[in-house]
Amino acid sequence: MLDQFSAFRNAARDAVVSVEVSRSTDRPFKSYRVKQFALKQLKLCDVACDPICIDRSKSHIARDGVDDVLLMFQLAGEVAVGQNDQQFVVRTGDLAILQADSPYHVSYHQPCRRLFMSVPRQQFLPRLNSGIVLPAFRQLHKTPLGRIVSSVMLSVAADANDLDDKDGEVIAESLLDLLARLVRGDTGSGPPVPEMDTTETVDKAFDIMERHFADSELTPTQIADAVGISVRYLHALVSATGTTVGKWLWERRLLACYEALQNPLLHDKTITEIAFELGFSDAAHFSRAFKFRFGLTPRDVRKR
Repeated sequence: MLDQFSAFRNAARDAVVSVEVSRSTDRPFKSYRVKQFALKQLKLCDVACDPICIDRSKSHIARDGVDDVLLMFQLAGEVAVGQNDQQFVVRTGDLAILQADSPYHVSYHQPCRRLFMSVPRQQFLPRLNSGIVLPAFRQLHKTPLGRIVSSVMLSVAADANDLDDKDGEVIAESLLDLLARLVRGDTGSGPPVPEMDTTETVDKAFDIMERHFADSELTPTQIADAVGISVRYLHALVSATGTTVGKWLWERRLLACYEALQNPLLHDKTITEIAFELGFSDAAHFSRAFKFRFGLTPRDVRKR
C-alpha cells in the first residue's frame, strides 16, 4: 500500500505538466488533495498538501512537449518560485505566470493550497503586448483589477466542474482576457497618486497590511507609524489605488477565510476559530459579511 507522499506524487507529477515531486523535510506527510478539471481549453489543478518541492527539468519538457503558459494562483500559504534566473516569493492571493517550456523550481515550506492553470500558448500570448517577458509575478491585492481576478479565480476553483460546455467556454475566454490585461499592467490611469516617491511607500504600507491583516486590533495609526507617515497621507496613498484601508483589510480577511474554509488541512478548526484567527471578532457579523460577499455561507463553502 502506498504511503501518503507516494500516492500524492503519483497523482501530482502529471496533473498539469510533467514534474518531479520531492520533499526537503523528514516530517510526516499527513494529507493532500489533488482536484483536476477543465474549462474548455484550460487545464486546471487545485492542489493542497504538506510542504514539497516541484521541479520541471529539460527531460520533463522533452518528454511531454508542453509549451503552454502556466498560471499559479496561491490560495493559501507561501512558496518560493524560480525560473530563468528570476526568483520571487508567492504569497496567498498572488499570481505567478511561468513558461512550461522552460525549467522551473517551486519550494513549498509550509502547508499550501494553489490553483494551477495550463493555457495554450496560442490562446494567451497574442493577448499580451509584444514586450511582455515571462516569468511574471503579480500581487493581486494591490489593484482593483487584481482583486477582481482573485475573486474570479476563487470562484473558478469552487464551481468550474458544475458549468456546462457553453458557460465554460464563455468563462474561459473572459478569464483569459482578464488575466492578459492584468499581466500587461494595463489597468487604466486610476485616481492620481499624491506626492513623490510614493511607489516604495505604498508597497511598504500594503506589505505591513498584508503581514498583519489577521490582527483584529490593527489600526490605520499603527500602519502609518510603521511606515513612518501620517495617517492622513496613508489614507491618501491607499485611496489612490482604488480602495480604503478599512475596505482592503475587510476584503483581505474575507478572502483569507474563504481560502481557509476550503483548505482540507484546516478541517479540524471550527468556522468561528478560523474567522477569529483571521481578524474577525464577531462571529455573527462575520457570517453576514461572508454571505453578502460570496453569496454562500461559511458552512456552504466548507461543505464544498
